[in-house]
Amino acid sequence: MMAQQTRFRAGSASGVIALAALVVLILPRSVQRSATYAEPVLVGIAGLAGLAVLIVVDIALNKIAKLTPDTASHTIASRYVAPAAGVVVAAVKFIAYVLLIVLAGGTLALVVNAVTPLEFDGRIIIIPVTIILAVPVMLRWRINWRFTIGATALALTVLTALLVTALIQEATGSISLSTLVTNRVERGGEVSVRHPVLQTFVVMCCPAALMWLCAERVTPGARNKRVPSSFLRATFAIATIYIVLTFYVAAQFGIATWPVGMPTLVMAAAVWGPVGQAIAAGAFALLAVACALAVYDRLPRLLRSLAIDGMLARSLASTEAVIPRRVVVAVAAVLAAFLGNFLTTTYAGVAAFVFVSFIGFGLTALGIFVRGRRVLQESERKDERRAGYESVWTFALLSLATVALLVMIMILQPVWTGLSLVALLVPTALILLTRRRRGKMSARLAPQDLSEGRALPVRIHAVVVVSTLDLPALRAVTYARGLRAASLTAITVDFDPAATERLRKDWQEADLPVSLTVLGRPAGPTRKPLTEYVREILRRHDRDVVMVILPRVVLQNAWQRNFQGRTTPRIFSDLAGEARVMFVQVPYLLEDGGE
Repeated sequence: MMAQQTRFRAGSASGVIALAALVVLILPRSVQRSATYAEPVLVGIAGLAGLAVLIVVDIALNKIAKLTPDTASHTIASRYVAPAAGVVVAAVKFIAYVLLIVLAGGTLALVVNAVTPLEFDGRIIIIPVTIILAVPVMLRWRINWRFTIGATALALTVLTALLVTALIQEATGSISLSTLVTNRVERGGEVSVRHPVLQTFVVMCCPAALMWLCAERVTPGARNKRVPSSFLRATFAIATIYIVLTFYVAAQFGIATWPVGMPTLVMAAAVWGPVGQAIAAGAFALLAVACALAVYDRLPRLLRSLAIDGMLARSLASTEAVIPRRVVVAVAAVLAAFLGNFLTTTYAGVAAFVFVSFIGFGLTALGIFVRGRRVLQESERKDERRAGYESVWTFALLSLATVALLVMIMILQPVWTGLSLVALLVPTALILLTRRRRGKMSARLAPQDLSEGRALPVRIHAVVVVSTLDLPALRAVTYARGLRAASLTAITVDFDPAATERLRKDWQEADLPVSLTVLGRPAGPTRKPLTEYVREILRRHDRDVVMVILPRVVLQNAWQRNFQGRTTPRIFSDLAGEARVMFVQVPYLLEDGGE
C-alpha cells in the first residue's frame, strides 16, 4: 500500500514539474507576441508584476489549505457561493487541462517549425497531435511517471546547458549574433502591439494560474485535497529562476521582444549551431509530448474526483465506469483540437489559460470570503472570529483583484476570452442540465406517501434461460430452485436442432426436477421467442412478477477472456421496459487452472 502511494505521489509530482517546465519554455515565446518590438525594460516591469501575482496566489493557496484542507475548490464554491458556482469551477478545471493540451501541441508545432526550412501553419501539428496523444489513455495505458520525469529532466538539462553556455559566451564577449539574422521574422511581426505592459502582464500570470490548478490532488477520495505547499513553492521558484535567466539571455541576444521564433531554439542555433539546435528541439518536443500525456492521464482521475464530490454523476465515480470516462477524454481531445484551430499562437493559448484559471481562483476566493462572513455571524470564539475577520478582508480584496484582472483580459483580448467562455460554457451547461435532470428525477421518485409501493406481489415465476447444460447452467438452475418460486421453468430457443436435441438428452440424464421448455425455431437469430414467452406469463398473471435468471461466467484473467464470449444478455435490455420483470445473473467463477 505504501509503495502504491509512493508511486502515485511521484506520478503527481512528475506531472506538476513537467507542466512547470513547459511554462518555462512557452513564456518567452508568448512575450514575443505580447510585447513585439517593445523595450525589454517593459518586459521586466510586467515580469515583476507577474511575480507579485505568483506570490499572492501562493499565500492565498496556503491560507485556503489551512482553512479547508480537506475541501476542494469546486466544493468551496458550491457550498459557500452557490451550487452553480461549484459547477463552474469544476468546468474550469476541465477546460484548463484542455488548454494545457493545446499549449503542449503548440510547443510541439513551434519545435517542428524551428527545425524545418519552411514555415507552415502550426495547426497542421496541433490538431492531429491533440487527437493522437489521447489514444494511450483511451486504450487504458497508464502513463509511467518515469517517462514524464525523464523527459522533463532531459529538457531542463538541455536548457540549463544552453543558458550556462550563453552566459559564459556573453561574459567573455565571444557570442556572435550573425546567426540570428538567418532566422526568419514571423509574418505580422513588423507592427508593435498595443499596451505591451498589460499584455505581457497577462502572460506573466501564467505561473500563478498553473499553481492554482496544480494545488489540488486529483486522487479520487483523497482526504487531504491539497498538494504540499513546500513542493509547489520549490517547483515554481525554480521555474521562475529559469524564466528570469531565459529572458536575460534573450535580452542579451536582442530577441526578447523580436518575433524570430521560439527563443530557446534561436539561442541554441546561435550558441551550438544546427546540430545543437536539433538536439534541443528533440528534448523540448519530448517534454511537450510528456506534458500532453500527463494531462490526459490526469483527466480520468479528475472526473472520478468530481463525481465523488457530487459535481458529476455518481456513476462516473465507479472504478468500472471506464467507457464513460473514455468518452469524456475523447470529448476533451476533440475540444482541444477545436480550440487549437483558433488559438494559433502561444500567447493566445496562454491568455485563454490565464483567463479561465482565474475564473476558478476568483470563485474559490469568493467562497472563502463568504465562509469568513459566516464564521463572524455564527462563532463566538475569539480565535475563530480573528481568523474569519482576516479571511474576509484578504479574500474580498483577492476577489476584487481577480475581477479586475478578468475584465482587463477581456478588454485586451475580447476574441480569445470570448472563445474561452464558449468553451467553458459547454461543460458547465452539460453538468447543470445533468444535475437538474437528476434533481427532477429524485423529486419524482421521492415518496409522498410511505405506504405506497409496498404491496407484495401475489407470486414469483422463475425462468432460467439455458443453451447448454454446463456448470454455469447447473449453478443457475440450483440457485433458481432455492428461490422457492411459484413456478420454475428452464427455457431454450431451438436455434440449432442438433444442439437442442443434445440439450434434451443431457437434461434427461441429469434428472433435474425442473421442466425444460423448448421454444420454436425462430426465423433468424432473434430473441423474440424469449421475450414473448415472458410477456405471455405477465399477461396471464397481471399481479405476479417474473424473474429471468441467466448464468454468468466470472473470468480471472485476460487470457481466458479471449476465448469466452459471454456478455450481459441482450434479453435484459429487451425486457427493461417491463415493470414486473426482474433480472438475475448467477455468477460462476472460472478459476485460473490449467489451459
